[in-house]
Amino acid sequence: MAPSSPPSAAPERPTGGTTSANTTITARTSSPLSDERGRLIWISEARPGRTHDNIAARRDHVLAHLRAAGLQALADLGLRGLDNDVLDPVIVTGLHASHTHKLTPGEKTANRALAA
Repeated sequence: MAPSSPPSAAPERPTGGTTSANTTITARTSSPLSDERGRLIWISEARPGRTHDNIAARRDHVLAHLRAAGLQALADLGLRGLDNDVLDPVIVTGLHASHTHKLTPGEKTANRALAA
């Protein structure tokens, strides 16, 4: 019987945000705004990847800029709670279900329309 070869090792991958040489990997993220055709209108500065969408939008004063331009924006649930003006909302997000509040069929349809 031929001697068995050692099992092939998987390629080394960085874990825990560091490489094998202990060089820190820093993820960066930015928030883009585009028009209905997908053309870029504005993009935020690059922030650390751990920054939540809501925090980044507050720091970039997105609501004030949209209001000043007379624009509205459709957004994902990451920006839920950013705009609390129920009479004149600038950012429209989907509806969120919880254990105590299940979405109605109409609310689910609205979420699907927003996601399309």
